[in-house]
Amino acid sequence: SAPSKELSEALASAQVQLEQAQAALKQAQSDKNYADITAPVSGIVYLTDFKQGDSLKENDVFLNIGNTKNLWVEAPLTEEQYNKVHPGQFVNYTVDDLNLTGTVLEVTHTDDSNNSLITAARISFPDDMIDKVTPGSTVQAKITLDK
Repeated sequence: SAPSKELSEALASAQVQLEQAQAALKQAQSDKNYADITAPVSGIVYLTDFKQGDSLKENDVFLNIGNTKNLWVEAPLTEEQYNKVHPGQFVNYTVDDLNLTGTVLEVTHTDDSNNSLITAARISFPDDMIDKVTPGSTVQAKITLDK
């Protein structure tokens, strides 16, 4: 009969719509898994080269998370400066428009991938200023060198 045929067609159409909606839901749930990013540690996000809309591949490092409980300043040194800088020296530096004073904690030298010597001074950072700066900020440092 006609009403029974219309009912069967409506039921079949509803079944197709339900299957399409379930497929769309499954796709949306799958897409959501690509959107959630969970960090293994807590901290402040800094130093990222990616912008909104960029695509990431599996295992891409797209940001760093800094521990703000133990900040320091790292200042590159020339070879001449390296020979005159030592732990305990006072350093005046500017970061995020703040004028600060610290001390040289250590002086390091390592070889880079081109076998060039990289030298740097690690400088203390005042604990009471940690919330006023962002890890990865640019610093202007002035170390008074021994003559």
